[in-house]
Amino acid sequence: MDGAISTMLSASVLEDLAAAARLCFCGRRLEILLVLSLGPRDVGGLAEQTELDVPTVSKHLRVLRDAGIVAFDVHHRHRVYRLGPLVTAAAQGGRHVITIGPADGAKLVVSIPEQLIVDEAKPAVAKIRLRAAATRLRRDDAR
Repeated sequence: MDGAISTMLSASVLEDLAAAARLCFCGRRLEILLVLSLGPRDVGGLAEQTELDVPTVSKHLRVLRDAGIVAFDVHHRHRVYRLGPLVTAAAQGGRHVITIGPADGAKLVVSIPEQLIVDEAKPAVAKIRLRAAATRLRRDDAR
């Protein structure tokens, strides 16, 4: 069955999906995407929410921006980051779902149970839970 699925997708589509997966399955980038899926933030807000330093957040944002996964708008000389045009986020059946890919093409879907997403006022707890979820995703992907 796996061979049948892979022959339905071109090599370039499979490579694009693999590249998106490599970008997003970094726990820190997944955490940044999740925070941005809740609404736009500047670098300082993202750093505070994720408890990362500003240079680290900026480095991850640059990688995500170069891939078209995040975008920014300039407001009063500050960059305010948001999900890029290839990304959607929605709550679906008790899960927070982030979808990456063109509307008419193959997509990468990250689905996180909503119980792993906690109040924005408690980023440390959310970070621990997100890291656990990202670790499970990596383990599942390795199988």
